[in-house]
Amino acid sequence: LLVQANEDLKAARVDAAIEKLKRALAINELAFDAHTMLGSAWQQKKEWEKAIGEYDAAFAAFDAAS
Repeated sequence: LLVQANEDLKAARVDAAIEKLKRALAINELAFDAHTMLGSAWQQKKEWEKAIGEYDAAFAAFDAAS
């Protein structure tokens, strides 16, 4: 899912990427890469609060893995 979402982001298919990243996070809510990619997707949509929330979740996931 992450590879496909990354391809979607590169091709400016942001909504498709968001759906894939949400599915990935439903499988593993501590997936650092999925949170950072989702933050980037929200940034592209100018959804700043959602982007910040995902970056915060990425840091929390990183801390949990340490």
